Amino acid sequence: MNKQKNAALGHRIQWVDIAKGMAMLFVIIGHTAPFGSMERNFIFSFHMPLFFLLSGYTLKFADSWEAAGRKAIRRAYQLLVPVFVIAAVSVFLSYHNALHRDIATLMGITKNMALAVLWGSGIPFKSHPGLGMCWFLISLFWADIILNGIHLCLSQKPVIRTFFIIILSGIGIALGKHGIWLPQNFDVTLCCILFLYTGVLWRTYDYVLKKHDRAIFIVGAVFWGLCLFYGKYIELASRHYPGAAWCVIEAIAAVYVICFICREFELSSLLNRAFTFIGINTLSIFEIHALDWYVKPVWDSANWKVASLKRLCIVLSITLLLLLAKYIWREVMGKRS
Repeated sequence: MNKQKNAALGHRIQWVDIAKGMAMLFVIIGHTAPFGSMERNFIFSFHMPLFFLLSGYTLKFADSWEAAGRKAIRRAYQLLVPVFVIAAVSVFLSYHNALHRDIATLMGITKNMALAVLWGSGIPFKSHPGLGMCWFLISLFWADIILNGIHLCLSQKPVIRTFFIIILSGIGIALGKHGIWLPQNFDVTLCCILFLYTGVLWRTYDYVLKKHDRAIFIVGAVFWGLCLFYGKYIELASRHYPGAAWCVIEAIAAVYVICFICREFELSSLLNRAFTFIGINTLSIFEIHALDWYVKPVWDSANWKVASLKRLCIVLSITLLLLLAKYIWREVMGKRS
């Protein structure tokens, strides 16, 4: 209950930060592991749903439409501005690496990136280019906005609200499975709203779940393992929804298992601080990781596990240096003022 009170007061919850920190490391490893490998399947079965669920767990609903508008502006700054910054840097780096550096090349690269941001899809489809991992920021933004709107409209009707969100998620999955991919990754976003809302429900009924947490952990771990064994796991970016509802339940079970471990198994003080630091700075690490493809020759290796380790070291080192520079800048500017 104290942790719930801390969350309500805006204080950070350490196990949430630890879980996000671990998941962020898994994201980098998962993007390096070979397609179809058990390691990749294991990571993809929970890593993105975990971020949506825990975002829901710490979500604060707006209590009015005016507050919702202010929150939308704040979330746009937090989530969409990084997308545009990463897109602009990507255009610059792509142009710098192009064989022919002329206006036509620059316009072509810029147009391609604009289309990628417009569609917001993690992977390319038909004639539309893929945006890459920034799809997550776009979908999180829209899912947050939509869920706030649903809450304001149906705050007094929780059962109807829950069924409505389940239906929206089902529509998103159906669209994806039938190849109807919407601009701004909206079909995936509809699915992600359910994960976000599940996090809200988890926080609300956490005191009940804790009474049976070990039993839920065991059942969840067994179910997760069986789904992985039979290849039934979700991949949001590629609209991979085997078994539809089953893969969603599997992802939720997997996230609960991971978070149970983060809450119940105390790590060493050093590891706790390390994972907490990574969890707090997940967005910064995510942004650096979104651009690390442009230095692939530096971290690439014939052995993907070695490549993962090098990639982790590079991303974390650059992030740490940038955070340190930001801290020094603030200190200097603070003294000047």
